[in-house]
Amino acid sequence: MFAKLKKIKNYLLIFFALIIVVMSLSLGTIYAKKDLRYGVTFSKKQAEDLGLDWQKLYLAMLDELQIKKLRLVAYWDEIERNKDQYDWAALDWQVTQATEKKAEIILAIGGRLPRWPECHFPDWTYELNVDEQESKLLDYITQTVVRYRDQPLITAWQIENEPFLLNFGVCPKLNKKLLDREIALVRQLDSRPIVVTDSGELSWWVSAAKRADIFGTTM
Repeated sequence: MFAKLKKIKNYLLIFFALIIVVMSLSLGTIYAKKDLRYGVTFSKKQAEDLGLDWQKLYLAMLDELQIKKLRLVAYWDEIERNKDQYDWAALDWQVTQATEKKAEIILAIGGRLPRWPECHFPDWTYELNVDEQESKLLDYITQTVVRYRDQPLITAWQIENEPFLLNFGVCPKLNKKLLDREIALVRQLDSRPIVVTDSGELSWWVSAAKRADIFGTTM
């Protein structure tokens, strides 16, 4: 009898300890409405997939909605459609228009970026071996950061998008060492904060958050 009661007592202690741990991890700042700042992610690809004029849509977003916080996406397969040939026209235009409207920008770079199929590798990269593909990815990241690091309204660099969300999208297996190399490279090239994002439902967040200056998650 006493052994059974002791066992129940131990279970209760463990249960309440878990509650305390969860409550401690849940503590955080609750911001006042006046401190919240809303922004949008703009995806040229998504606009085109919906059959919309992406430039007209982008300008309407800036002019009519008066958006002042943007996440823009440097899709690798658009910027380097052909190996070693970079086309910055579309992204330059987006950055220029945002700058004219004094909108702040988070620029997302990497192989895995917002919108389906999640990973946006140029077709020619699939003919490379793994080492060559990784090298070209780092080259594209270098070229992108160097091109835009003089833009004062770029406030942060997002490296990849939800890289720890596994089994989703048309993507290669996550290589944590490569992700760390990407982050280290961008830190070497520029001093602005690094954003790393993670799924709101399918992850513990720890792996992403410990690598980031700013952690982002979905709701």
